[in-house]
Amino acid sequence: MAASKIDARSKDSLVTVAALGALAFIATDVAHEVVGHGLGLLLAGGRAFILTTTRLIYPTQLPAPFWRIFDLAGPIGNLSWAALCLGLQRLIPGAAPRWRLFLWAGAMFALF
Repeated sequence: MAASKIDARSKDSLVTVAALGALAFIATDVAHEVVGHGLGLLLAGGRAFILTTTRLIYPTQLPAPFWRIFDLAGPIGNLSWAALCLGLQRLIPGAAPRWRLFLWAGAMFALF
Protein backbone atom coordinates (compact mmCIF):
# COMPACT_ATOMS: atom_id res chain seq x y z
CA MET A 1 0.00 0.00 0.00
CA ALA A 2 2.84 2.40 0.81
CA ALA A 3 4.43 1.78 -2.59
CA SER A 4 1.30 2.92 -4.40
CA LYS A 5 1.27 6.19 -2.44
CA ILE A 6 4.87 6.87 -3.42
CA ASP A 7 4.13 6.12 -7.06
CA ALA A 8 1.07 8.39 -7.04
CA ARG A 9 3.04 11.28 -5.53
CA SER A 10 5.96 10.94 -7.93
CA LYS A 11 3.80 11.37 -11.03
CA ASP A 12 3.38 14.87 -12.40
CA SER A 13 -0.12 16.06 -13.04
CA LEU A 14 -1.26 17.89 -16.14
CA VAL A 15 -1.56 21.07 -14.08
CA THR A 16 2.08 20.80 -12.95
CA VAL A 17 3.36 20.30 -16.48
CA ALA A 18 1.19 23.14 -17.82
CA ALA A 19 2.41 25.45 -15.04
CA LEU A 20 6.04 24.62 -15.80
CA GLY A 21 5.41 25.38 -19.47
CA ALA A 22 3.75 28.70 -18.65
CA LEU A 23 6.60 29.69 -16.34
CA ALA A 24 9.16 28.76 -18.99
CA PHE A 25 7.33 30.91 -21.55
CA ILE A 26 7.16 33.86 -19.14
CA ALA A 27 10.88 33.54 -18.33
CA THR A 28 11.68 33.44 -22.05
CA ASP A 29 9.58 36.55 -22.69
CA VAL A 30 11.38 38.37 -19.87
CA ALA A 31 14.75 37.30 -21.32
CA HIS A 32 13.76 38.68 -24.73
CA GLU A 33 12.06 41.94 -23.76
CA VAL A 34 13.67 43.01 -20.49
CA VAL A 35 17.15 41.53 -20.64
CA GLY A 36 17.59 41.62 -24.42
CA HIS A 37 15.88 44.78 -25.63
CA GLY A 38 16.20 46.56 -22.27
CA LEU A 39 19.97 46.14 -22.07
CA GLY A 40 20.25 46.86 -25.79
CA LEU A 41 18.40 50.14 -25.34
CA LEU A 42 20.66 51.12 -22.45
CA LEU A 43 23.78 50.23 -24.46
CA ALA A 44 22.48 52.26 -27.39
CA GLY A 45 22.04 55.28 -25.14
CA GLY A 46 18.24 55.32 -24.92
CA ARG A 47 15.90 55.37 -21.96
CA ALA A 48 12.89 53.12 -21.56
CA PHE A 49 9.43 54.67 -21.45
CA ILE A 50 6.93 51.77 -21.41
CA LEU A 51 7.72 48.08 -21.05
CA THR A 52 4.99 45.55 -21.90
CA THR A 53 5.04 41.83 -22.52
CA THR A 54 5.17 42.40 -26.26
CA ARG A 55 7.36 45.46 -26.74
CA LEU A 56 9.61 48.11 -25.24
CA ILE A 57 8.53 51.64 -26.17
CA TYR A 58 10.99 54.51 -25.96
CA PRO A 59 10.05 58.16 -26.61
CA THR A 60 12.83 59.22 -29.00
CA GLN A 61 14.43 57.67 -32.06
CA LEU A 62 17.90 56.25 -31.63
CA PRO A 63 20.65 57.49 -33.96
CA ALA A 64 21.33 55.51 -37.13
CA PRO A 65 23.90 52.93 -36.03
CA PHE A 66 22.53 52.47 -32.51
CA TRP A 67 19.00 51.31 -33.33
CA ARG A 68 20.54 48.09 -34.69
CA ILE A 69 21.95 47.32 -31.24
CA PHE A 70 18.44 47.66 -29.82
CA ASP A 71 16.90 45.49 -32.55
CA LEU A 72 19.48 42.71 -32.31
CA ALA A 73 19.49 42.63 -28.51
CA GLY A 74 16.14 40.78 -28.29
CA PRO A 75 17.27 37.76 -30.32
CA ILE A 76 20.63 37.83 -28.51
CA GLY A 77 18.70 37.71 -25.23
CA ASN A 78 16.81 34.66 -26.54
CA LEU A 79 19.97 32.87 -27.62
CA SER A 80 21.64 33.66 -24.29
CA TRP A 81 18.64 32.32 -22.35
CA ALA A 82 18.57 29.15 -24.48
CA ALA A 83 22.29 28.56 -23.92
CA LEU A 84 21.89 29.13 -20.18
CA CYS A 85 18.92 26.75 -19.99
CA LEU A 86 20.63 24.00 -21.96
CA GLY A 87 23.85 24.41 -19.97
CA LEU A 88 22.05 24.25 -16.62
CA GLN A 89 20.00 21.28 -17.78
CA ARG A 90 23.17 19.27 -18.32
CA LEU A 91 24.43 20.14 -14.82
CA ILE A 92 21.26 19.09 -12.96
CA PRO A 93 21.18 15.40 -12.07
CA GLY A 94 18.43 13.12 -13.31
CA ALA A 95 16.69 13.29 -9.91
CA ALA A 96 15.19 16.70 -10.75
CA PRO A 97 12.85 16.10 -13.72
CA ARG A 98 10.70 19.18 -13.06
CA TRP A 99 13.70 21.50 -13.28
CA ARG A 100 14.93 19.71 -16.37
CA LEU A 101 11.50 20.08 -17.99
CA PHE A 102 11.39 23.78 -17.13
CA LEU A 103 14.87 24.37 -18.56
CA TRP A 104 14.17 22.32 -21.68
CA ALA A 105 10.89 24.19 -22.33
CA GLY A 106 12.61 27.54 -21.71
CA ALA A 107 15.33 26.70 -24.23
CA MET A 108 12.82 25.52 -26.82
CA PHE A 109 10.64 28.63 -26.43
CA ALA A 110 13.73 30.82 -26.75
CA LEU A 111 14.91 29.03 -29.89
CA PHE A 112 11.44 29.04 -31.41
